Amino acid sequence: MKRSFIILLAGAWLALPRPAWGRTSASPGPDTSAADAFVTAAARGDAEAVERFLASGGRVDAPNRDGFTALIWAAGQGHSAVVDRLLAASADVNVQSADHTTALMAAASRGRTAIAQRLIARGARIDARRADGWTALIWAAAEGQVECVRLLLARGANIEARDPRGFTALVYAAADVTEEKPTAKTLTVVETLLARGARIDHRAANGSTALMAAAAKGEEEIVRTLLAHGADVNVRDVNGRTALMNAAADRGTAAIAYALLAKGAELDARDHLDATALMLAASRSKPGMLRGLIAKGAAVDAVDGRGVTALMRAAELGRAVGVQALVQAGADLARRDAAGRTAADFARDNRQNYIVTLLDPAASDRSLHQRPPR
Repeated sequence: MKRSFIILLAGAWLALPRPAWGRTSASPGPDTSAADAFVTAAARGDAEAVERFLASGGRVDAPNRDGFTALIWAAGQGHSAVVDRLLAASADVNVQSADHTTALMAAASRGRTAIAQRLIARGARIDARRADGWTALIWAAAEGQVECVRLLLARGANIEARDPRGFTALVYAAADVTEEKPTAKTLTVVETLLARGARIDHRAANGSTALMAAAAKGEEEIVRTLLAHGADVNVRDVNGRTALMNAAADRGTAAIAYALLAKGAELDARDHLDATALMLAASRSKPGMLRGLIAKGAAVDAVDGRGVTALMRAAELGRAVGVQALVQAGADLARRDAAGRTAADFARDNRQNYIVTLLDPAASDRSLHQRPPR
């Protein structure tokens, strides 16, 4: 019944569960009982089947095998006529499924604003929580459903509600968590939450902020919006990483790095392992962030707690274009780590033979097998 989208946020993998109606119109599993058939009919918007079930004396709040009622599914799928009929039959607006999903959560997550209004008018609890701690507001914000976000806030939803990991609606919206690539889909939600007073520098349990989340995801427009509202660029998470470091380590772009630096981000700040943003960027397969940081004057030969440089990291992973960029920037090819290894040694130890030829010209005379640049 659920899918998970995963992003690297402030040094921790964050799995985000999503229900079956998150992106599809899938209905519950095969009918095995009258209740299953009833809930399935409601999920499909089959008003006649719903009416037959109720006329036969069927219980309006009868759950299917997963604990979902007809009202929850009809609300999530946007079947207004079915919702109205179920409410007329005194369906419980606050009944929860096995994972504690309510009809209001289902409606809000899919942008069913009119249905959400009717549910609230009938007494739906605004801040009820799903089993994972999500409220209707958090879910609507994560999905980019701005009209439902506005409705929930107008009806008194707690804008600072947080799940057990301490993430708020603003953090989830800033990370655009339901999309694997940056889309800015949740930008309007971020703007709405900020306009309504959401704490911009709220820190989750792992110390991360909305700015870190957006920077790590590569959401350039959202990063710029947060910066325009005064987000702190140098706050650190539990791993000592700033928004710039998180951007460098994950999917941030050079444009995001420039925006952060323009607001005072520390270019050569170090995390708990003494790594800089440049070192973190050196591990990535695409060199855009690396080149951007070099262009801004990042310390090319800075070393971490093991004496490892950005060049050594890139060499170890076979990042040929990154290696070339660092060499062109004047990286020291002879520098050694705490174990006495040079960047060429890192490449050689990991069979990155093409990198060896870039760092050790004499190696080309030893007929090493060359790999194409990456």
